[in-house]
Amino acid sequence: VSSCSTAGTIPTGTNAGSYTVYYYVAGNTNYNSKSGSVNVTISKKADAITITAKTGSYTGSAQTATFKTTSGLTPTVTYYSNSSCSTTVSGSPVNAGTYYAKATTAGNGNYNAASMACTKAVTISKAANTLTLSANSATYTYPTAGTFTVTKNTSGGALSCTTSNSAVATCSISGTTVTVTPGTAEGAATITVKSTATTNYNAGQVAHVATTGA
Repeated sequence: VSSCSTAGTIPTGTNAGSYTVYYYVAGNTNYNSKSGSVNVTISKKADAITITAKTGSYTGSAQTATFKTTSGLTPTVTYYSNSSCSTTVSGSPVNAGTYYAKATTAGNGNYNAASMACTKAVTISKAANTLTLSANSATYTYPTAGTFTVTKNTSGGALSCTTSNSAVATCSISGTTVTVTPGTAEGAATITVKSTATTNYNAGQVAHVATTGA
């Protein structure tokens, strides 16, 4: 690229590249005129990629870290499920877990290509498991069994139940139906319904108070 300017003005360049600057100095009474050229090179600048890691709980949607570059270029990001960045994730992280990332830029006319080493990028914790019942308490009369149902089990984990006093009442589960069988002793027993943890949800539990009478 060649460059010239009006008298008294020094030409300048902004973008990276090689320039030829031509000059002319007018002579006067004591000096002859002079003309010539100089070669000027503006080198590309180094780019840098920085990351702001993301921490959150499972939502069912993708969660991503925030990447910025000195150049303003948008980096290409690949997520991994292990700290050695050898097992790639399809797309962006969704499920609970710890994810790592590598990022690169291709560079442009003014910036060199850049890369970011394997770095912890996204941490997604398991979400709370919500369990709800059709009834949180009921009265049962020996020897007639009664039932209630699990109306919500966010995790979808396996259900089980326990009793705080088997002499008062016992329980069993089939599907989402909990059967309470009153015992021979009168009183109250807490029937605890539990759901196991899954990939994205913690274990959960909810109580049903069973009161028995003759």
